[in-house]
Amino acid sequence: VLQAQVRIGDLTPPRSGVVLDLNGSNNTATAGLGLPVVALTDVASPLPLAASFDDLAGVVVYNTAVGNGLRVGIYFVAGSQWVRVLTDLDAIDFPFVYTNSDHTAGLYMLPYNLGVTDEGKSMTVAQQMEAAKGLNSSNDVPAITGYLFQWGRIADGHQLRDTSSVSGHFLYSGVKYATYGVSVDNTSGQVAEGSDGYGQFILRESMGMTEDWRQYGTNNATNPPTGWIHNPCSSVKDGGKAWRLPTQGEWQQIIANNSPDINSTTTPKGLSLRPDGSTISVFLPAVGYRYFTTGDLYNVGTIGYYWSSSPSSANASSLYFSTTVYPAFNNDRSYGYSIRCVAE
Repeated sequence: VLQAQVRIGDLTPPRSGVVLDLNGSNNTATAGLGLPVVALTDVASPLPLAASFDDLAGVVVYNTAVGNGLRVGIYFVAGSQWVRVLTDLDAIDFPFVYTNSDHTAGLYMLPYNLGVTDEGKSMTVAQQMEAAKGLNSSNDVPAITGYLFQWGRIADGHQLRDTSSVSGHFLYSGVKYATYGVSVDNTSGQVAEGSDGYGQFILRESMGMTEDWRQYGTNNATNPPTGWIHNPCSSVKDGGKAWRLPTQGEWQQIIANNSPDINSTTTPKGLSLRPDGSTISVFLPAVGYRYFTTGDLYNVGTIGYYWSSSPSSANASSLYFSTTVYPAFNNDRSYGYSIRCVAE
């Protein structure tokens, strides 16, 4: 092994295989490796590789390519496949889902629904699917169900599946239809702290009234101000990543490019995603939803709704699955739906 002739901060990169001087003194390498930086593009899909790699046993590289089952990171050859080395950012090995048909672009996805218990955060996909066998109208299985948010609403406590409900007031044909003491800030679009509706699931009347859970006031309900679109995923700190809701277009791409499979006639009920065509890396349990006029839970164990960040006229778009999957399903923003976060 050659001694390093470079220091941290030098503009000239080290040659492949050299020992990298980490303490800044020339010719005295103390630790570290200057790995070859390559793009592993000539691999089979899906992994593991079928070809023999006997002559490359032990080779270590830093891969920059994404696709065909690969992510950016340090890889070594073990047997007949490239194996990625986990780092301290991989407290959870975040699943990677593809957003194009040739598997060269994609998103990291949180492995669990927002709001699950600490036990649920450490569950493998197989354990989640096993737990989902117990989902039914009388059993929520908190380790996998998580919260149910009204679209665009801040996490003030209303998202808890067992929180109480309160009737709201709304505009109908320009007239305030009913008032029940729920005050909504007209600038942020959020329930005012101290209001009767703060921390409660706000019910809306039927009879053709507005689809949202807040009074619109003078703001545009069809194209809500940016301040009205709250990102519940912003509180997630896992892996040092910036998490957010997927857009409607991203849900469509995820469903189109990750071999979705609905467990419609057997348990566990939910939607499985298989980025490599065979291995389930993401499981979205069918945790049901909260109905906008009663606040009751419906279809636990049979249906799943997952919000997107995209408004759709006066509604919002979501991923919906039952016996069929609809990646751009539009419905009232007053429903309580699940959230699964993504990060680039």
